[in-house]
Amino acid sequence: MDFERVYSSYMYSYPHKTAYRELNVKFSEYAERLRSEQGSNLYFHIPFCTSKCGYCNLFSVTGKEAEYFSKYIDALEKQAEWVERVVGSDCWESVTIGGGTPLILAENQLEELFKIGLRLTNGKKVPICIETAPGETTESKLDILKKFGVDRISIGVQSFNNDELLALKRFHNVEKAEKALKSIGKYNFPCLNIDLIYGIEGQTLDSLKYSVDSALKYFPDELFIYPLYIRKGTGLHKSGRLEGGKTYEMYLFLREYLSEKGFLQTSMRRFTRQKPLNERSCGFENTVSIGCGGRSYIGNLHFCHPYSVNRRECLETIDDYIKNPCKDDISHGFLLDREEEKRRFTIKNLLWTGGVSLPEYKEYFESDVGNDFPFINEFKEKGYICENDGVIQLTPLGLSLSDFIGPRFISTHVSRLMEGSV
Repeated sequence: MDFERVYSSYMYSYPHKTAYRELNVKFSEYAERLRSEQGSNLYFHIPFCTSKCGYCNLFSVTGKEAEYFSKYIDALEKQAEWVERVVGSDCWESVTIGGGTPLILAENQLEELFKIGLRLTNGKKVPICIETAPGETTESKLDILKKFGVDRISIGVQSFNNDELLALKRFHNVEKAEKALKSIGKYNFPCLNIDLIYGIEGQTLDSLKYSVDSALKYFPDELFIYPLYIRKGTGLHKSGRLEGGKTYEMYLFLREYLSEKGFLQTSMRRFTRQKPLNERSCGFENTVSIGCGGRSYIGNLHFCHPYSVNRRECLETIDDYIKNPCKDDISHGFLLDREEEKRRFTIKNLLWTGGVSLPEYKEYFESDVGNDFPFINEFKEKGYICENDGVIQLTPLGLSLSDFIGPRFISTHVSRLMEGSV
């Protein structure tokens, strides 16, 4: 295998939203599942940025002003009130605020966003996570995050090299990143995560090491470090830019270097200073997205607004959401059958170091994962997967090949949907 070519697809969920199609389902029909199951999650999506990063294929837009943000926050509030009426406020165990760039909001808008979350959770203290970017991280906004009890703040730095930031079409510089991190450090948030990227055009092992060392100066609790993918429709793709070389070599360096620095690896991308708690198996968790552009998962129902990278199409969708945020009709998504649920459960657990519990899989699906996916035995023979105490896990070699192994579990049906052939 050419290990330099294994990085082809980032499996952060299944199925990918490009496989979503027209649905005719009522949100209220699934509300009972949310009410009856503890541990559902709230996600607030803020689809606005000051600038669009060259590699970004997320649902977000640039060029909107504070007045437009206020209209969006008003729509968020209406949707949240509607969800509370339909579902209640007792089932939520966490709140995540992502985007886009949530801290692009003005201070009063950011305060109102947190108050909406508090009302929806009935004032109950739950873990709160939020994303930010260097250019939008001010101490006045960090004051608000601290006031409302944010537990985890994640900042997208990507590199501490200005030439590499230019290659990524990032519109902050190293000075802004360092200023933001110094400010964050004053607030002693329980968890700080820093995002970095490797495989950038012109990047070397030395410059990658410099970025890692620069990040470590701010004592992050977690590092998420991603290989660069240039997706269709992104700024880098349109400009004809390419990923850099030695991506696999860079991954191997990161794995060894961060281990020496005391970090534990829990996935191909996530490195943490602390040993993770006994994390539950994932794949069946419920998440409801408030806002436009985020995904919701309720059992086997996955849904969101139609996905696009195109600015005009995104704005049309946001405008429609602002006019009518309280829709019981779910018109775009995916209903997983039992076979697709098996694939989701296996992908989401195998790609984390916890692995797939064979007894748990059998209890859920009344079948054996090895029989359902015979190529697992092929991966065992190649040394990608091992079995220990009733759990199948990726070996260190297998973990390095996560973005090759994960896509093998995609069904033919979902692959065709993603390619637009169904």
